[in-house]
Amino acid sequence: MNFIARLRKLPPALKGLMFTFIPLAYYLFDKLNYSQAGLSAVLGFFTLTTLFYWRDILPHKRALFSGLLLSFLIIILLNIGFQSTLRDAFGVQQEDVIVVQSIFSTDMAESSEFFIQYARYISLNLALFLGGLVLFWFLFAAGPPPSTVMDKPKARRYWIAATVTILLLAIHFNPTLRKSNPLFYFPENYLRWQADLEEARQLYARLTVTNSDETLNSMIVSEGVGRRTVVVVFGESDTRNNWSLYGYERETTPLLEKVDGLIAFEDVIAADASTIGSITRMLTPATVEQSELWKEKPSVIVMAQRAGYKVHWITNQGTEGRGIVSILAGQSDRSVFTNKGGSRLEGTLDEAVLNPYKAALNDPAEKKLIFVHILGSHPSYNYRYPRTHAVFEGRYDDVVAERLASQGRSIWEITFRNMYDSAIYYQDYILSRLVNELIDRPNESAAWLYIADHGQDVAHNSDFSGHNRRAKEMWEVPMLLWSSDHYDLPGSDIAALRKRPYQADDLEHAILGLLGIEGGYYDSGLDVFSADYNLAQNFPRQLRGSGLDYR
Repeated sequence: MNFIARLRKLPPALKGLMFTFIPLAYYLFDKLNYSQAGLSAVLGFFTLTTLFYWRDILPHKRALFSGLLLSFLIIILLNIGFQSTLRDAFGVQQEDVIVVQSIFSTDMAESSEFFIQYARYISLNLALFLGGLVLFWFLFAAGPPPSTVMDKPKARRYWIAATVTILLLAIHFNPTLRKSNPLFYFPENYLRWQADLEEARQLYARLTVTNSDETLNSMIVSEGVGRRTVVVVFGESDTRNNWSLYGYERETTPLLEKVDGLIAFEDVIAADASTIGSITRMLTPATVEQSELWKEKPSVIVMAQRAGYKVHWITNQGTEGRGIVSILAGQSDRSVFTNKGGSRLEGTLDEAVLNPYKAALNDPAEKKLIFVHILGSHPSYNYRYPRTHAVFEGRYDDVVAERLASQGRSIWEITFRNMYDSAIYYQDYILSRLVNELIDRPNESAAWLYIADHGQDVAHNSDFSGHNRRAKEMWEVPMLLWSSDHYDLPGSDIAALRKRPYQADDLEHAILGLLGIEGGYYDSGLDVFSADYNLAQNFPRQLRGSGLDYR
């Protein structure tokens, strides 16, 4: 028996296993990331193994199952090619909102232009698709001989086929894997796209109504406030417990520690343990007690515009046009979305915000409010920094790693901590660039504020890393303030100022104070930078769903 005949007589499971080498090859040649390759391999293995089994034990239905086998092989390989093309041409994944929007809102003319513009990538991946299809079919699926399955007792043959069929169905209960199946991807994303459109329409309508709020007419710049630039930077998944600036053993923030006049607040609690919950409360009159108020009241963006400020929003979070934060950002005079990859996987490094940030600072407008929203240390941590900043990877013998090991943390979780600290180290570089860019403009009357949306539990409390609202590290966030000499910062006792207990759901008052705006939506008692700051108004601090007490 020749070699090809032996391959065709392999058991179905081995034939399915052979398929997994195709997505593996795509991964090794950097045409898929590990997640895409893994999901494609699992889907292909179970789908093809199941069909090979049924084709072999039902020889009278061989033509039917050969047709199904060929059809699903084509679908799975086309999906791999689709993902590879998106990665080659745009650096995005099929789950990205920009892909979903483009698929369902592009007309025939735009589609034709797309194929012409990206013919090189499409042709290459089409050739790889055809090569993979022909090679796999010729080696493992063509020809009449059945596999060794027919040597087994009939009852056992059916039992095995039924088992792999059940497993194929069972893996689709995993939402991530189900979304990777093109048979589910397109209908599910079409429904999601329709739902997003309706949600966005309703939200835009609500926010448009808030723009006519009568109290906005009272929002004016205080007398004596001239040219002014205020920068507000939002971090992501950033706990101050991993900053050397706050006493952490590893030197994660060396550059920020060198910035003269930078005030690091020592007792700040996040507005919420989620990005949307925090951002909507920090930018609007919404609070922990009245969390939906952002739908009814204007944002600080609108308030600043009404008082004469030009507002810029620069974000490396996700892509344009989807989600509550993006819709709020859309109220700005100018919005820049720098992320060209998936927001939770590879994404774009935060240095992408630097050039748009410089451009915003160079805007000749007399009064500017600039928001910068970075990815910070959002998981996956290892995608948040370049190799030049992977300084803590492989550290298993320093004081932090040894303490974690003594607490029973696994090597896996210590590795996560090393990657997280490397992300903080790179973020230190980004934040120092942002603040120093403002410092280097000596004639500016300016203020620079940084705060994270929430923290992260990275093996701090158990053998777990990720989102854990019951952990104090999820709530304890860094907050930094720098202001120019021209800036008359209220609350001049810096030592006392940095120790003020604070929860960030009242941040809009602090931003308005920095802008020098007064009116019906500004309360100096809730402005942590004001001499009038009232602790009683900010207490008790509430950590929704945490069980923690920060009174």
